[in-house]
Amino acid sequence: RNPDRASPGGRAASRGWVGAGTSAGATCTKAMSPVVPPSKISVRFRDEESRLILLELIPPGFVQCYVNGRHKVNMVNNIWADGRTLHIEGKRLLTSSCIATVPREGCDGMSANEVILAVMELFGRRLPAPDMPKGAMRLVVWVASARGLRDADGLPGQGSSDPYCACEIRGKAHTRFSTKFIKNTLNPVWDHVTEVSPWVPGDRVTFTVWDKDWCSKDDFLGRYELSLPKGLFPKFEGEVPLDEAGKGIQAFLKVCVLTGTREDRERWRLKSDLRRATLPDQLDEERLQAMLE
Repeated sequence: RNPDRASPGGRAASRGWVGAGTSAGATCTKAMSPVVPPSKISVRFRDEESRLILLELIPPGFVQCYVNGRHKVNMVNNIWADGRTLHIEGKRLLTSSCIATVPREGCDGMSANEVILAVMELFGRRLPAPDMPKGAMRLVVWVASARGLRDADGLPGQGSSDPYCACEIRGKAHTRFSTKFIKNTLNPVWDHVTEVSPWVPGDRVTFTVWDKDWCSKDDFLGRYELSLPKGLFPKFEGEVPLDEAGKGIQAFLKVCVLTGTREDRERWRLKSDLRRATLPDQLDEERLQAMLE
């Protein structure tokens, strides 16, 4: 099979960066370039190995992955990031495939984390699972970092804590995931991004930080329970204090939790502005046009 025929980018995509049709090149948007048909939604970026990575959402709602124009994953079933490394898992014909890639910093003016979030938003647009409850949504959870943690290995020669963070939707154990542990630090940076579902309004998201122990039970370092604000596409981004972090300990966790896509949230915000506006001319012409679309 000719890979250039299989790929919507073909050799043209492998020669260099192909913008996604907006000023933010690696964002989820309908592609304006003739390389990708307008009916498809895609994210393109260069990685640190100078490979062109293309993820594409195609009708009726499946995500495919191409590397330098070659079809690598036919049906992506899992995407997650650990640090700045993006892992793309799925199937191509009868074989399983997993691609690990590190988005290049500053390519087309975007950071690696911005590219990763754009990829996660694209992945969230795929068809819902057959068992997805009505009204349920997918969450994109980014466990960024923590600071000021308790030293659970505070004995001479034992080093410092080896912290990791576990997260789940409360009452739904199958949604649980954990970051990797970071050795000997009280200020870990995980930058772990993954998708969690199903989430329904009213569900709480719990974060628990632990110290990894090899010869005994892991030590508890603190927890936080997040309730997302009300709204059609709620989100939260910020640093929160950890409860039960230890006597005299002030520890904090930095997280970001998103629902929907940036386009969904912006459209909802514009409609909310319109409802609050006394007169239509309080909104500028571009924003009004966006609402009408």
